[in-house]
Amino acid sequence: MTDTESEVKILIIDDDVFQLEWISDVLSDQNFVIFTADNVKTAEDICNKEKLNMVITDVIMPDKDGIEMIMWLKEKDQTIPILAISGGGKIDGASYLQSAKLLGADAIMIKPLVADKIVSTVLEMLKQ
Repeated sequence: MTDTESEVKILIIDDDVFQLEWISDVLSDQNFVIFTADNVKTAEDICNKEKLNMVITDVIMPDKDGIEMIMWLKEKDQTIPILAISGGGKIDGASYLQSAKLLGADAIMIKPLVADKIVSTVLEMLKQ
């Protein structure tokens, strides 16, 4: 297997640029190839160009939300692992995350995120 075949490609989607960069830094330290998008349109473009191994998406975003992204991803590829994250909004984040889980997210995580927990969750999801 060549290096490019063994690369694990992860897309992170979050409209909070600080959160996006932080998660990207945490996972880059694990030698994953990271793609980032601060909106669903950019994320869809990346998904159409790259063969991704996993997607991490915020659930609450201004234009199109993460729930719509999850449904689009699952329609495109039933097997791609999806981690939904949220800090909440007008209602608590847990409610949004439960909806994300029902609509196809394989795992959910509430913000604020912890580096060790993200890494262990991603590694576990990639094994399955």
